[in-house]
Amino acid sequence: MLPFYTKFKELCQTQVTGLGLSIFRVFFSLILLVEVAKVFYFRHLYFDPTPYIVEAELSFSLVLLVWLGVLFFLLIGFFTRTAALINYVLVLVFFSSFTTIKYHFDAALVGLSFLLIILPMANTWSVDSFLYQLQRPQRGEQKVRKVYYFLPVLLVLCLQYVDSFFHKAASAMWLKGLGVWLPASLPNQIYTAHSWLLNQEELITGLGYLVMLFELLFIFLLPFGKIRSWLALIGVSMHLGIVLTFPIPSFGLTFAGVYMLLLPDSFWSRIRGKVGSRSNSIFALHRFSWLKPFLVAVPEGGRVEQEANGYWRIKREDVKVKLLYFFTCYLVLAQLIKLLQAPLVINASEHLGTSTLRYYTAKAFLPLEVINAKLLGVTENLVYTGFEEGSYNILAVEYVAPNKETVWLPIIDRQGKASTYSFGRMFTKWSQTIGAYPQDTVQVKDGLVKFTAFWAAKHNIPLQDATFRVLSKETIVQFNWEEDFLQKQMNRPWREIGRLRWENNQPRLLLH
Repeated sequence: MLPFYTKFKELCQTQVTGLGLSIFRVFFSLILLVEVAKVFYFRHLYFDPTPYIVEAELSFSLVLLVWLGVLFFLLIGFFTRTAALINYVLVLVFFSSFTTIKYHFDAALVGLSFLLIILPMANTWSVDSFLYQLQRPQRGEQKVRKVYYFLPVLLVLCLQYVDSFFHKAASAMWLKGLGVWLPASLPNQIYTAHSWLLNQEELITGLGYLVMLFELLFIFLLPFGKIRSWLALIGVSMHLGIVLTFPIPSFGLTFAGVYMLLLPDSFWSRIRGKVGSRSNSIFALHRFSWLKPFLVAVPEGGRVEQEANGYWRIKREDVKVKLLYFFTCYLVLAQLIKLLQAPLVINASEHLGTSTLRYYTAKAFLPLEVINAKLLGVTENLVYTGFEEGSYNILAVEYVAPNKETVWLPIIDRQGKASTYSFGRMFTKWSQTIGAYPQDTVQVKDGLVKFTAFWAAKHNIPLQDATFRVLSKETIVQFNWEEDFLQKQMNRPWREIGRLRWENNQPRLLLH
């Protein structure tokens, strides 16, 4: 007997309303719309060698606009499966293949975009389902398999949490309970300061340990239906904390949104009953007979006809269940393979004398790891695990006008916190610039040139003759709690470390 197959088959055979999946489709489509809209706004900074001056050989403007249109179709559930497929291809091209800007949120975008293709996300709350009911008003709502609610939870939450724990458990910062306190005490890592909370030593260290414990136990507690609501409450609170503190709100909102799939079936059924009775009175089907030329059928598998032969219907159902089961097992196996490179596993293998076996096993599966990461989003979760004690620099930029007036660029604010130009994907880009100083002046210059050229173009500042001050502020990373540590960091003075001079659209960086 296959492990857990009986329980899995039971989840597959249990039919529930698809309202939760449809609402999640709407929610995730909105997140993607925001992400793609930001890429469109910052497209010259992303793709141009020198924004607006030396433009990229290929213009992605039209493709991004088409993508936004595809996401609108996905949002309203019109030609949903086709829109999901096109979106997945574009996610692979723009997010999975990024090399200069590696953003940890991309893994979730890839995995969820893939699931949008294979899961019945438009059985209700969609134009497709409305047109389907016009065609077959007597059939009512198309139910979905209960297991479909758990696949996004498994891919985005369970597997990511397990991997995250194996990295955190080898981090001195997390083992001391400082995994929440320290990142929230570094100005360039946040956009809002919560000094009162950070100054409560027992509370903030307890939250650090709670995060680790939650990530470890989540996958084991998930099968117990009576505590899923509590798991959702803790998980949503944790990720909303990320949204309200760190400049990666899309990441936090998406993970928090996945928890809606853990709400009980009775909740969605009640919502479905209330919304359904109202919509039936407002949108009487006979009023929309003129839409029949656009009719589409979108039951669970994209097929309306009933199987004539009961035997083949049963066989077809059995094949579907097995395919879903093996796909789920593959996801778990793919993450386990990735864990072979986690620090905790490496340390344990050295202690047990199995380092060679671990090394060659990981090496043998390396090509598969790349495919899993690129196509399914199964990768390592290194969010806030790579801090090392020491003194570091925060970089900011200030424009000096010809009349000597100055303008602070919205990358890092005057306190050192993340600003408009360093949210989400751009947070990663500017962090690369900060991390390169002072060793890699080439990468520092590249970051400064791109951001200043982009800002200048947006504010109609000619770069025939322009000067930007490059400022630095020291920030300390330490693995011991200290009261008012964040405020002390923000109060540190800025010092000028150089100037970026633009003359005839040519940049020249002079560092002291």
